[in-house]
Amino acid sequence: MSFATLLSTDRGDVIYGSFAHDGVSSVLFAAQHGSTRDAGETLGRIEDHFGISANGFIAYSPLMARRAELDFSAPGMLDSIWRYSPLTDQNQLITRRGLRVLADSTSATPPSPAEPLPYSVFGSFVGITQLGTPYWLSGLSATPAGATTERAVLIGAGTPRTILRASDTLDTAGQVCAIGSSGILSFGVSPSASALFAVVSTECDGQTAEGQPTKRRLISRDVMGDTPGPLTQLLAEGDAIIQEVVTPTSGVPAGTTGEERIIWIGELAISDSLACVGARRWAIAARSDSAATSDSMIISDGVVVYREGQVLGGWTLIDEPVGLTLGQRGDLAFLWRARPDGNAAAPWQWVLFLNGSPISWSGQLIGTAELERVYPKLAIGTRRADGFLPVYAIARMKENGQSADALFRISGFSSSVCCPADIADDQGNPLPGLPGVPNNGVNEGDYNAFFNGFFDALSYCDIADDQGNPLPGVPGVSNNGVNEGDFNCFFNFFMSGCN
Repeated sequence: MSFATLLSTDRGDVIYGSFAHDGVSSVLFAAQHGSTRDAGETLGRIEDHFGISANGFIAYSPLMARRAELDFSAPGMLDSIWRYSPLTDQNQLITRRGLRVLADSTSATPPSPAEPLPYSVFGSFVGITQLGTPYWLSGLSATPAGATTERAVLIGAGTPRTILRASDTLDTAGQVCAIGSSGILSFGVSPSASALFAVVSTECDGQTAEGQPTKRRLISRDVMGDTPGPLTQLLAEGDAIIQEVVTPTSGVPAGTTGEERIIWIGELAISDSLACVGARRWAIAARSDSAATSDSMIISDGVVVYREGQVLGGWTLIDEPVGLTLGQRGDLAFLWRARPDGNAAAPWQWVLFLNGSPISWSGQLIGTAELERVYPKLAIGTRRADGFLPVYAIARMKENGQSADALFRISGFSSSVCCPADIADDQGNPLPGLPGVPNNGVNEGDYNAFFNGFFDALSYCDIADDQGNPLPGVPGVSNNGVNEGDFNCFFNFFMSGCN
């Protein structure tokens, strides 16, 4: 297991972490304010958005100053991107202000050798893939010391290449939609580096179809090859809402669309579409134009899975979710303000949920310390054989009258499924199963659970669309509940022994 966190110390910012390799855990110090590099530069402030890979590589963005210029607020500071390797205990410069980057890798036509390559102006919002490839948002300029003329998402540890540019366009419903100079709002690359997801603000042929000047969209594209694939729209403001949950305030049956439409999309979380069959690929916070007071929600793979006013584990959700985080198997963690169900006069608390179950909340005692609140920066660890899953978070803790921030770990239960036939624990209890009962993949427990529920059309047996494709299914193919498609899907995967 690997983890890393940014610490503010009396000697400046420090990235501290731990990496386990061949059964041995090593403490990592990837970067420290004031440390020097071989080129004679000194690190200044370190941005608090960075990434750590499964194999312990850390990508981060510090400012740099020449050793003779230790004024870290000076205008000559260089923004930079670095990658730390736990195997060599070395830091590699990926790019900095004034270095060239690959130009038109988002275009189907390679750039002409005569065309000038753009220069990097800044690097920010750094992430890293599972195997250690960094990616980030960069400002581009035609000259080494010029101002930003375009923003782009770059990836790579050798020669960085662009995988999304502000000048890219999206063709949707016959309209050409431009992202614009400040239109890349948030983004991420899947752990396997197979796909880019981004929330962008667009203008379509000068305006949106609704006559609004801008419109937010969730888009994706394949980035496996040298030339990324076309942009695909997954969700947009104005789309009709598909319900998975039924709450007293929504009044819309599950699996249907109504007049309720999306009016805002925000925080994005992504996972890896290659990690599990049927696992969540993305989740996003959104608001609707519902006439009811409850209009905030989480949409995952196009379907509303949680929404304001819903009761989860005895807590009634209020306002909107933050800190959305997806694990590699599709487990979803998030923070939501909530109050005890049935007690409208009770003060609200910040509640940490994992797959819809509360696992921590304000006022909870952890050891001898009281948890005051959890900050919206979460990480999901590796699921244990018994189904329990660790969630890591920064929290404000209070003990003996003193409050301080702490990194803590708390476990919840994983309901993620990497095989459509894995529908129950080893005793045949439908997932998420019973606490303490192991789930060792596809076995007799799944066989018994399927036949116990199939003929009664119980929802946990609905694992495929009507043609037998594992959910979320194939676009355009209907899913009319439990039927022959689910029967065929279950036995196709049960006999293959997938886990």
